[in-house]
Amino acid sequence: MDNRFKYHRSFLIFTQEDSRNGEGGEPSGYLKIEIKDGKGRLSCQLSNLKESNEAVYKLYLINGDESNFKAVCSGAIPLRKGKGELDWKFNPGNIGGAGLDIADINIAAIILENNNEPYIDNILCPLAAYKNGKIEWRQKLRRFLNKQRAEEKQEAVEVEKEEEIQKTEEIQRTQEIQETEGTQKAGEMQTTEKIQSMEDISIKINPVKIDENEKIDENITSKYGSVIESIYKKSDESSVKDKIEDKAGSIENGNKKDNGVYHEDEQKRKNGAKDEIKNKVQNENENKAEIEDENRAKRDVGDKISFEELVAKFDRCFEKCNPFVAGRKDYRWWKIASPVHLNNILYQMKIDVPILFNPLVLMAHFKYRHLLVGVYEDKTRNLRYIVCGVPGVYWVDEKPFGKMCRWAQVNGNIPKYGAFGYWLVYINPTTGEILNMS
Repeated sequence: MDNRFKYHRSFLIFTQEDSRNGEGGEPSGYLKIEIKDGKGRLSCQLSNLKESNEAVYKLYLINGDESNFKAVCSGAIPLRKGKGELDWKFNPGNIGGAGLDIADINIAAIILENNNEPYIDNILCPLAAYKNGKIEWRQKLRRFLNKQRAEEKQEAVEVEKEEEIQKTEEIQRTQEIQETEGTQKAGEMQTTEKIQSMEDISIKINPVKIDENEKIDENITSKYGSVIESIYKKSDESSVKDKIEDKAGSIENGNKKDNGVYHEDEQKRKNGAKDEIKNKVQNENENKAEIEDENRAKRDVGDKISFEELVAKFDRCFEKCNPFVAGRKDYRWWKIASPVHLNNILYQMKIDVPILFNPLVLMAHFKYRHLLVGVYEDKTRNLRYIVCGVPGVYWVDEKPFGKMCRWAQVNGNIPKYGAFGYWLVYINPTTGEILNMS
């Protein structure tokens, strides 16, 4: 391990740069950087900053040298009542995967970015801190970020194309599986019908008895079995009857004893095959019945859930909020300070969603200090859903539920790299099932 990364601690105090972003006093803050046993962690605290619905504040670590200019965004800093904080872990020898060493950082800057703008025309910086004296860096950062955005936009297009290809392939695979299962089921049904038909036909063949005192011809079983098999493979149901009777007659004449019967093994084999198929069908029917009973039980429990009572509980326990600039009347939102509290309420209302609080959700809550819960109502189509929102930064934070969730940006409808918003997951209150949004 590099001795520089064994232990290090430093503080940078922010000073005001642009004066138009203050509120309630002069903007201020600090940045604390700690390195221990090769692992880095920073903590950023801000005060007296004006909140904006159109932009977000981000922390940038910068190497402002002309020959080796680099910048890494440590994340967006959400504000509440003018205050914000950010905790971030990093590799001190390769910060953000950009090849930036902790020793190369000489500027820390708080940048106000409008994520709806594809191109940055001007750098807005309310606060900055300099390690070795103030230097000019804004124009270099502007060029650096615009180039980065262009590359990320191109990468996003390529990823979207790849996802479309994968989605198409997945649909094709699903169709092939369904077709295969359909063919198998049809084959099983056809086999059942043929065996039943053969069983009915065999009943009509007059049994021939063999004298117990006389020896049974061992060839009867093999000959009779081969005849049935050849007829079954080459003929349909109508011709099977005639051919079995014809062949059976010839077997009778050539192989029966005066007062004997056919060998019992053949009949047992047919009965065994028939019983096996009947048992298989019976097991499948029992499995379907269990699934239907389970779904029926879920529906019965869901019918007892009072949606209005659930909304009333949200009102009593959580803070109402309007997280999105383009508010919609069919949604109502509350801010969640404790996921455990929300889980208890859902449990009381008999809504069991065990995967809702997976590690990614808990990490997002730890990072952004809140979650969202909401209700969606479409009275025209009689639809009601519970909606949970997990905060994150687009293309920075990982999706908590994969294809089961959709992105809702705080400001603007077009997803932008670095934009702050929420991953929304929709829950059916009557069953507790999460809707697939793909």
